[in-house]
Amino acid sequence: MLANDSDGVVADGEIVDTGLSSKIAQYKKFGLRLGLSLSFLLLPAALAIAFTPYPRFYPIISLSFVVAISAVAWWGGALAGILASCLTIPILTLAATGGKKVLPPHIDLLGIGLFCFISLLVSRVASNRKRIEQILRSANAQLEGKVRERTAELQRVNAAIQAANVELQKREEQFRTLANAIPQLCWMTDNTGAVLWCNERWSAYTGSTVEEIQNSGWSKLFDAETVASVAARWERSIATGEPFEMEFPLRGFDGQFCWFLSRVLPVSDDAGRIVRWFGTATDIDELKRSREALIESEARFHAMADAAPVMIWLSGTDKTFTWFNKQWLAFAGCTMEQALDCQWSADIHPEDRERCVETYITSFEAREEFIMEYRCKRHDGAWRWVLSHGVPRLGAGGNFLGFIGSAVEIHDRKEMEEHLRRANSDLQQFAYSASHDLQEPIRTIAIYSQLVGKRYGSRLDETGLSFLEYLTTAAQRMEKLVRDLLLYTQTDLIDGSAAKKTAANEVLNEVLAGLAGRVNEANAVVTSDSLPIVGMHSVHLQQLLQNLIGNGIKYCTGRQPRIHVSARERNGCWIFSVEDNGIGIDPAYKERIFGIFKRLHTSDKYSGTGIGLAICHRIVERYGGRIWVESEPGRGSTFFFTIPV
Repeated sequence: MLANDSDGVVADGEIVDTGLSSKIAQYKKFGLRLGLSLSFLLLPAALAIAFTPYPRFYPIISLSFVVAISAVAWWGGALAGILASCLTIPILTLAATGGKKVLPPHIDLLGIGLFCFISLLVSRVASNRKRIEQILRSANAQLEGKVRERTAELQRVNAAIQAANVELQKREEQFRTLANAIPQLCWMTDNTGAVLWCNERWSAYTGSTVEEIQNSGWSKLFDAETVASVAARWERSIATGEPFEMEFPLRGFDGQFCWFLSRVLPVSDDAGRIVRWFGTATDIDELKRSREALIESEARFHAMADAAPVMIWLSGTDKTFTWFNKQWLAFAGCTMEQALDCQWSADIHPEDRERCVETYITSFEAREEFIMEYRCKRHDGAWRWVLSHGVPRLGAGGNFLGFIGSAVEIHDRKEMEEHLRRANSDLQQFAYSASHDLQEPIRTIAIYSQLVGKRYGSRLDETGLSFLEYLTTAAQRMEKLVRDLLLYTQTDLIDGSAAKKTAANEVLNEVLAGLAGRVNEANAVVTSDSLPIVGMHSVHLQQLLQNLIGNGIKYCTGRQPRIHVSARERNGCWIFSVEDNGIGIDPAYKERIFGIFKRLHTSDKYSGTGIGLAICHRIVERYGGRIWVESEPGRGSTFFFTIPV
């Protein structure tokens, strides 16, 4: 296949179309080259004209045509060579010989064919040369492009490396700044453990430089008792690549040792090879001493708890028990491990178990103190009553640590309480029966005394009438005394712990309605503030207010009785006060007046049995409160009593 570069671009004999304008330009170029190439034939034509008469020059003429045809084919291509051979040579020969010869001397049709073959051969060689040159130019262009790309890539890589170096230097500076700012001692070693760098805090604490601690110079900073173990542990980390962590004392520049927690981590490259070790040392000296103090404190606590005559336990934040003292273990008849492995509720009496577990869990979740009584199985299988008391444990920052509690065996007390309850019940029954039986003869004495006075009063002299009056008065006092004594014994019949809420204002109104006669007779003025709702049986609160207001009216002479009732809340209690303007009480007797049958005045001057304030004292104590008086003679009295909110 012919290959010609006359189109401008040749690849494997295939002409590449580069557009219409490009083709026109190529055709013009081809025509120009064709004309120029054919001009090469002018020289052999001139020789043919000049040397036609001289046969000895015919070979030179033929050779000149061969050279000219070859030049035409080389320059103009195969088509130009063929045209020159087939058309141009005869035309030029005819012109040169004046129409006498068609072909030059020694050139025939075979020569023309030979010229055409030479043209094809020369043009092929020229085409291959041009193709090779084109390939070489293309390869050279590609090579130059790749060189430019590689150069650009190398420039980019170089710029990236320079930027990375700048960033690395920046990060290294940041790392050093950060490492110098943190409170730990920091250092870095190579993969063999040789120290390469340490931060300012290391130098400030130890007083040594990197050069001084290289080549095992760091060993002088360790205590003689720990340096061997530290070195062995460090060598094991170097050999295995495992992180290093250890606590040890480290010598400061002043020669004093402080405890540090040291951690050293390996730094690996992309291939996973350890290239550096980075370490820190955190000052734990204060923590170490606090830990030792805590251990010592716990040891003292355990010793004190083991010596205490009560059972003591500790629980964690997960509600499970973590420790028992010796008394608990002795009561349960087991070891510490056995006590921690078993469920504490398993030894609680089945009738008490659900209540105790609910109380414990509820108090634990609410972080509240609890007190409960239950029956617990002793090591010999006997059920014994215990009183358990638990309180939350809080850390220094107020964080919840669990519970601490005690358990006291109260079985004997429980039995005594039961015995006392039965005895008290019997005593109350006896008091009720005795008072009922006593009231009957007293009423008989009072009735017949009155009958004697009515029927036989006119027959008695003054002394007899006086005796009869004494007898009647004594019978009435005796009847009131028995009635008050019965009331005193009945104050325990109502359970104070099961009291419902009572509106104190309503109770006060009922008391004033019952005392209306005495209030009107004495022209007394009773006022009050708004009173609260309290957890007390209404009958008990009525007895309290009735006795105190009644006393305020009774013990007021020479003036109009004025009584004021108020209440205020303080420290989880309601504090009631009953203030009067009566005769007052000597401070020396402010405790004595609350005793049974304790009177400061004779019954001739002030009536009464001396039981009223004793009843008040008994009621208040029943509810866990207290009662007292503040008074001065002639300046009235203020009685106070408390009721828990």
